[in-house]
Amino acid sequence: MSQKGTIKYIGFYDSSHFLEERRNYNLAATNKMDYIASSIVKAGYNVHFISPSWSANGKGWYKKRTTDIGDGIRLTVGPTFGARNWLTRKLRIGWSWLWLFLYL
Repeated sequence: MSQKGTIKYIGFYDSSHFLEERRNYNLAATNKMDYIASSIVKAGYNVHFISPSWSANGKGWYKKRTTDIGDGIRLTVGPTFGARNWLTRKLRIGWSWLWLFLYL
């Protein structure tokens, strides 16, 4: 079956490829996204997850990355940074939403 195109799916998603980054996500939502993506792939489309999730680490800079996580499924995670106090935590969240806005 030939692929018909790519469907972009925006959500807080994490992959085992980025464990050291400790990104913000919800396991139940991730499982639901996996199920929906597998159904979309069976229908002949590719799926591209776009995740604005931020890091739960207290320090570090993590760049935007794109990786294949399954057959016909690709994941892009936005850039994020670690934060130790309330101000930098708020900036980290704002940065993630700004990145998503600019990416789209």
